[in-house]
Amino acid sequence: MKQARRRRTATQLIFLTRALTRYAKRWAKRLQKQLSLLKTEINDLLYHVMVLAANQGLEWSDVEKVLDERNEKIGNLKKFHQVDKNT
Repeated sequence: MKQARRRRTATQLIFLTRALTRYAKRWAKRLQKQLSLLKTEINDLLYHVMVLAANQGLEWSDVEKVLDERNEKIGNLKKFHQVDKNT
């Protein structure tokens, strides 16, 4: 009786493992496709922002300067703090 239950449990675990593996592979494929689409959309957005900036006579280096200034701000948690794990 116990052996039959163990076999049944092992069979169920094998089935579940295979099903979860297939499910994970499908989701990984979908995620990869979504990431690819996101990269394309971001690329298009940046291109159009650069065209807009150029049409307005704005240098891209000015935009980069503003981004650099924002990255240095502490108030909005842009600057990462170093943690000494030895103390």
